[in-house]
Amino acid sequence: MELLAGAFSKSDMAIVNNLIKIAQASNKIITPNQHDYLESGIILSKLQLEKGYDLKKSHHITNDVLIAMSARRIGATVFTQNKRDFETIKEIKDFKLQIL
Repeated sequence: MELLAGAFSKSDMAIVNNLIKIAQASNKIITPNQHDYLESGIILSKLQLEKGYDLKKSHHITNDVLIAMSARRIGATVFTQNKRDFETIKEIKDFKLQIL
């Protein structure tokens, strides 16, 4: 979802669509499960209480937490340019992270 939402040019869209085709063909699309949602709720609460996040203004963080917890569940590494948010999430719940 976020890859598609962030693809603005034709070349970006082609890259994302190619990635989607490869992921679908290899059955590698991961979606959050119930545990990921529950864990994310706890993390979002801590982000607000401990780190000063305002979910009304930082609603994008919800998707980032779900991505991190889904990746954690399967042992995957999250690759991102969003250093601030993902490193803050990692302070609360450890997962594999690579900043690009």
